[in-house]
Amino acid sequence: HVLAVRPTGSIFKPFVYAAAFNTAVEGMLLPGQTKLFSPVTILNDEPTTYEVGNQIYAPRNFLNEYHQEVTARFALQESLNNATIGLASLVGFDNVAALARTAGIANAQGTPSVAIGSYGATPLSMAGAYTVFANHGLHIDPWLVASVRSPNGDVIADYSPIAKQV
Repeated sequence: HVLAVRPTGSIFKPFVYAAAFNTAVEGMLLPGQTKLFSPVTILNDEPTTYEVGNQIYAPRNFLNEYHQEVTARFALQESLNNATIGLASLVGFDNVAALARTAGIANAQGTPSVAIGSYGATPLSMAGAYTVFANHGLHIDPWLVASVRSPNGDVIADYSPIAKQV
């Protein structure tokens, strides 16, 4: 199961917010607020449509509940689809997908639905991608065997993870 590819769903949303923290988004905030992104940045949580190619994409929140203006913290905490997709549009869908790919989510593409985890990944690659949040942006590839030891405990082979700054 750990190697089965499946849509990531809402566990992808933190990567949208991470991309926003990495990017100063011009004009996204209300007048008088700083241009930097923070947990108290106000996001629009209303029904919105996006044109993707020649199709219309109209995402919805769970139970069709909308809150108009919310803080980024509230949007992430409540897993609000529309606010998160709106933030991804301000950051740039391609920027969100690029961060995700750098973190190990290889299939992410720059479309509105990337923000809510429509692209597939394995649980193993998602575990590796989440290491960037716990390690100050350092991605550590998951590895299955740390060492092989003899019955006496002597090390026969050691394996180290591959790490890179994201």
